Amino acid sequence: MAGREPSFPGSFVVNRAGRRFADDSFYRVLVSGMVRFDTKSCQFENLPCWMVFDEEWKATYRLGHVKPGEAPSWMPRAGNAAQLASKIGVDAAGLEETLRTFNAGAADGRDDEFGRGSMAWARNNGDRRIKPNPCVRPLSGTLYAVELKLGTMGTLSGLAVDEHARVLRADGSPIEGLYTCGQSMSAIVEGYWYNSGTSNGRALIFGGIGARHALGAGREVTA
Repeated sequence: MAGREPSFPGSFVVNRAGRRFADDSFYRVLVSGMVRFDTKSCQFENLPCWMVFDEEWKATYRLGHVKPGEAPSWMPRAGNAAQLASKIGVDAAGLEETLRTFNAGAADGRDDEFGRGSMAWARNNGDRRIKPNPCVRPLSGTLYAVELKLGTMGTLSGLAVDEHARVLRADGSPIEGLYTCGQSMSAIVEGYWYNSGTSNGRALIFGGIGARHALGAGREVTA
């Protein structure tokens, strides 16, 4: 799953029908669209999905470990939307129409369908050199695509700890000298959402708590 990359101008995300399904410049909205499940067909409505971008995008921005200007052999590319669609297995007519309608508004920095670049977070991640919308410009020339897949950041499982970050046994008693924090400890927040910063908080706070306790700070003094 991409983080900042979909916010860069000269790109959009489509499903198997070749259609956009979210404000693809903001990862939370994009993830919400990706997890949408159709109970009648018993499949995810928008998976698989692909980020489509043009030659200027590839020449300008980094994509994971792929440096600007690099074009690995595994990265699909084509001279037009129909050819790219056949390579990635999406509907050609749908992708052609998406490109036409997106480019029509993008010429003026607009995304009339989903408001791409309307959120401050997305605009901050865009390219401020692109005016008037740092997340929107028309796509042209050679088109490229990469498949986006769902991943996880943070878990609901892990080792139970006490208030000192000590690992607990099954009976609830602490194991002296054994501490944990971050991704290895059980969740302190639950719910249906993508909380990308929660694991960082668990690591920082409980790491400090465990270190202080291990060094003797805050321990009860017995006679």
